[in-house]
Amino acid sequence: MLSQNDCRVKAELIWAMNVAVHNYSFASCDNNADIFQAMFPDSAIAKHYAMRSSKLSYILTHALGPYFLRQLVKEIEGKYFTIHFDETVTAQMKKQMDVLVRFFSSRTSTVQVRFLKSVLFGHAFAEQVNDELVNLLLELKLPVKHVLSLSADGPYANKSIKQKMEAGGKGHVNVGFCNLHVVHNSFRKGLCIGLFYFLKKLAAR
Repeated sequence: MLSQNDCRVKAELIWAMNVAVHNYSFASCDNNADIFQAMFPDSAIAKHYAMRSSKLSYILTHALGPYFLRQLVKEIEGKYFTIHFDETVTAQMKKQMDVLVRFFSSRTSTVQVRFLKSVLFGHAFAEQVNDELVNLLLELKLPVKHVLSLSADGPYANKSIKQKMEAGGKGHVNVGFCNLHVVHNSFRKGLCIGLFYFLKKLAAR
C-alpha cells in the first residue's frame, strides 16, 4: 500500500506525463497546486501536491525521460532497427542532432518510429557525427550490427558515416545516401497527386 507521500509523488508524475502528452506549456503548471487544492479541499494529496515549471522540467528530464528510454531499449533488444538522424543549428549556435529509431514492436505488432535522443556538439563533421552515433548505440547497448539501415540527409558528409556503420552490420537495406527527406517528400508528392485526381474526378467535391 502506498504511503501518502508516495501518492503525492504519483500524482505529480501523472500530471507531468499529462503535460508531455498534451504539449501543455511548463508555465501552465506554476499555479495548478492552488487550483487542485481549491477543487479538492478535503484531499490530503492535493494539499501536499507541488508543481512548478522548474520542478516539471526536472521530473521530465531526470525521472520520466530515463525510465521511458530504458523501456524503449528493452523493446528494441534483439531486433534489427533503422536509425534516423538529422542535424540543425539551435538558438545557442550549436548543432543539435535528433536521433530516432524505427523498429517492429512485438507489443503493438506495428512498425514504430520513436525518439531516441538529442545530441549537442559544435561542428557537424562526418567523423564527429559518426562518433556520436556509435557512442550513443554503445551507451544504450544497442549493437551496431543490428542497424538495418540509416536514414539521413546530406549525401556527402553522411556517405562516410553510413559506410562505416554499415561495415559492421548485416543485411543492410541500401536506399541511397540522402533518403530521410527524399523518401518523405516523394511520399508527400505522391499523396498530393493522388488526392488531386481523386477530388478532380469526384462529382460532389
